Amino acid sequence: MNVTGRTRIFRRDFNGRPAYSRRISAQEYNNGVKGDWMNAYENVQFPQNTDLPDKTDIEVTKAFETLYRNRNGEIVRKLVVQEYRVLELGQAQQIPTGFDEADDVPW
Repeated sequence: MNVTGRTRIFRRDFNGRPAYSRRISAQEYNNGVKGDWMNAYENVQFPQNTDLPDKTDIEVTKAFETLYRNRNGEIVRKLVVQEYRVLELGQAQQIPTGFDEADDVPW
């Protein structure tokens, strides 16, 4: 299945290598009544040598979803983007005080 559409890409660097993700949101419904919003991050893989700043908006024109096992042995979804175009570049990432590049990835 080909995945297409607009999304915002988040970037975090680890040991000099970028790790990309996107946020997925949905609102819970219970018997037709709107509930709380749920949010999750999904890893995103780009073609080799891709260099996008944090919070870059893109339009995905060719991608697919796959699965992999993380370090804990858990099955995790990943979006593999093969073709895209940049809609709006984000700002260069600033690491907040108290964090460093060795912190675990939150997604």
